[in-house]
Amino acid sequence: MPTEKTIENATRALPILVSYARKRASITYKELAEKIGCHWRATPHLLGYIRDEICRGKPLLTAIVVNGQTGLPGDDFLPGGTKHLTRVQYQEKYEEIRDRVFAYSGWEDLLANLGLSPLPPEGKTYLLTWNPTKWTWKDFHDDLQKLRAGRRLSVRWSCGNNQSIKPSDRLFLIRLGVPPRGIFASGWATSNVFTAEHWNPQYAKQRKSAHYIDMELDNLLDAENEQIYDLQELARFFGQMRWDNPASGTIISQQLASRLEKKWLKFIHDTNEETGGITEEEILTQTVYEEGTTRKIFLDVYERNTQARLKCIEHYGHNCSICGFSFEERFGRIGKGFIHVHHLAPVSEKKRPYCLDPIKDLRTVCANCHAIIHRRKKTYSIDRLAALLKKNK
Repeated sequence: MPTEKTIENATRALPILVSYARKRASITYKELAEKIGCHWRATPHLLGYIRDEICRGKPLLTAIVVNGQTGLPGDDFLPGGTKHLTRVQYQEKYEEIRDRVFAYSGWEDLLANLGLSPLPPEGKTYLLTWNPTKWTWKDFHDDLQKLRAGRRLSVRWSCGNNQSIKPSDRLFLIRLGVPPRGIFASGWATSNVFTAEHWNPQYAKQRKSAHYIDMELDNLLDAENEQIYDLQELARFFGQMRWDNPASGTIISQQLASRLEKKWLKFIHDTNEETGGITEEEILTQTVYEEGTTRKIFLDVYERNTQARLKCIEHYGHNCSICGFSFEERFGRIGKGFIHVHHLAPVSEKKRPYCLDPIKDLRTVCANCHAIIHRRKKTYSIDRLAALLKKNK
């Protein structure tokens, strides 16, 4: 039974852990103890409470608390312990869980449900620009798939004349030059500013250099196929800043950054079906596949689940289960890997958490068929729609 002090320390620690998870960083036991004002020997108790009570059914947030010398969490960071794992297995398991924590998008909702507020960004916030007419992001679609598969995505970006960006500073990427214009990505700086060969081939031939920053993205939208946070909306809500400034590396005031962060996270949350991911009405119970067994994790709230979506696509492929449409065959490279995933039984009909099977409960469908499925309040079944399609050919 946790003591009142343990619960109090856990309440103080939770927003700190969420802030580190959001910027995809680890924190040491000593650092966490200093931030909440307790002895580091007390951290295992509060972390155990967070793991077993507060974050039950969610990624192991406490796994990002590590030993300052080894860079790894303690032996008991897993509910069942780690003594059965080899050193290599231990490292691999930690990295897998850590990346799951970093990819999870529901930490702010968890804080809100507990009546806690997220911490304001510790560093500064900057706006980086991208003009597709001047530089082509050749690996964009591969990078997009990588991030949406729950893997870490690091990119190098030009930051203009700015030489002040530091690791852990918040970064937003805005698309300018050609419509649609607006914010399409966000992330965290992982390096100091450095110089390298200029990104413009013409200037590179003249042996000119440019300032760059390495960053890790946490959100990325495909402006050609999805809605981005429009420039006009930015001007309407945050008119005190010039958002169409072509110079990369503009600082965003702390007050403005705090408001922008809330608007951006809500926008990302609301941009569901357009991403080809699982929509709010299709939010899943998480299933973790581990060492040849299937372990079901029951969630108390509906949430996106990349792993379940990927498991469904791995089984059914990228063609529509109803009409056979392939985005890649139709649109070429930009359609590669794109498909909607439909939940056969609407989550809204579920009155309690339930166990989801990605093969039995999900199907891959194209955008058109998906829209028709939800044309009426009682959704059409896959078989019914397929029969109607066949009848009307």
